[in-house]
Order: sequence, then C-alpha cells, then structure tokens
Amino acid sequence: MYADGNRPPANPGWEEEEALDIEWAHAVAPHAKIVLVEAADASAAGLYQAVDKAAALHPAVVSNSWGMPEFSEESFYDGQCKLTDAVCTQSTGDAGYPAGYSSTNPNALAIGGTSLQLDAGGATLGETAWSSTGGGLSYFEKRPAYQDGVQNSAFRATPDVSFVADPNTGVAVYTTATGRALWLEVGGTSLSAPVWGALLTDADQLRATAGKPHLSVAGPNGDTAHGDVYALGGKLNDVTSGSNGACGAECTAGPGYDTVTGLGSPLAGVDTALAAMK
Repeated sequence: MYADGNRPPANPGWEEEEALDIEWAHAVAPHAKIVLVEAADASAAGLYQAVDKAAALHPAVVSNSWGMPEFSEESFYDGQCKLTDAVCTQSTGDAGYPAGYSSTNPNALAIGGTSLQLDAGGATLGETAWSSTGGGLSYFEKRPAYQDGVQNSAFRATPDVSFVADPNTGVAVYTTATGRALWLEVGGTSLSAPVWGALLTDADQLRATAGKPHLSVAGPNGDTAHGDVYALGGKLNDVTSGSNGACGAECTAGPGYDTVTGLGSPLAGVDTALAAMK
C-alpha cells in the first residue's frame, strides 16, 4: 500500500528493511495480518503520512524502523501516534547516542537494542547493551507521565525497552532487493521494533479473547501501552552493562531503567503478562 497512492522509486535499502520487518514480525506473530505501507519519501511529512495510512486500518501496532535527527518542531508530528486503538513501536536507531526522532515521540514505544553472548550451542550466556543502539534524553520532548519516578530528567528518555539487535547475532532475512534472491544476516533496532510490535500484537490477541481493549496510548483506559509495559517488572531482563557512547552515565547501562536499554528486554511470558493487565 502506498501512502500517497503512488508507488515510490525502487530502493534496495528500503526493500531489505521491509523484508526484515515483515518476516520477523511474522515469525513472532505467525497468524497476524501484516500490511506494508510505503511512504512517498523519507521526510517527516512523508513518513507520518504513511503512519496515518497505517493507523486508518486500525491495526494492533504500527511498527516503524526509521529515524532522523531531532528537530525543534518535531512535536508537530507527535499526535500521529496518539492512537486510541493501536501502538506505534519506533526503533531508536543504530548510530549510538543520541536517539533520533521519532523514538523521542512520547506517544511511541521506543525500542533499543542489546547484544547477546552465546555459547557454541546457541544458548544465552548473557546480555549487554549493544554499542550502536540509539538512546538518551530528548533535546525537545518533555518527560511523559509514565516516566515520572523512573528517571529524573525533565525530558523524554529513550528507549522504553529493548531487544537483541547486534548484527553479530543477526537473524536470517530473505530478500530479492538486489535483483537476485539472497539470504542475509541482519540486525539493528530495525529488528527490535517489529519484534516488540509482534509481542504487543500477540498480547492484544489474548486481550481480545478476554474481552479487553487493545493496548493503546489514548484508549478508554488511557495510556495502557506505556503504563503496562512499565509495570512488567520481572517479565523483562534488566540489562545492566554496556554503553552506546562516551557521554558518561547517560550512555551507560545499569540496574533499573537506563537511557541505553530502557527497562530491559523481554523474557518468556511477556505477552501473557501484558494480556493480564488493564
């Protein structure tokens, strides 16, 4: 689906990105209906036109794996993700500190990245912050209420949560973007955002069975998306080591919430935990 009704020019980078997002959202939520919406261009106006087009379909999640440097007028676009029946997941970027827009949008669930340490058999030995994950304090967006008591800055902190993103333990992606069929190993917060989107979709399916509304930021029960995610506690792995830059404490992971990996990464059962909440 094209945001402005016109097919944009072919772009191998976009096509690889689309393959990653669709295939790995589908891997985590295999029965989900996934609709790809392509923006006319990579401007904020073009990208948010695509968000609007996607939101009009009333999905559980609008997953976004794009970003740009923050700018003073960015709050003009914040409302596009203030949805009554859906959640925008937004990658924090792959260039380290700081995070970009629109992960700093207080209406988006900002997703950072981690690195897994694995043994020869593929079992997880540990998890640290990925050195290239975006994260940090916004220059312009004020601290949202769901971060009161979590972090002390007057500004919106990112990310909210994380997922493994290190390309050294990347995932298999099938693409024909270059004109021939290829299997690639891909990582980045462009993986983290759709995976969290799929987890929220799984939770929403369970919530629907229980007669509960979708997680959202502006639904009948308020901002359940952030409120419930921030209440997950032991269903998240608290990532306490690693950094994404040379800015001191703001770039260093530690116990509890931090501006490198947020609250941490999902553990088994995070979808059922979200389904059980308000």
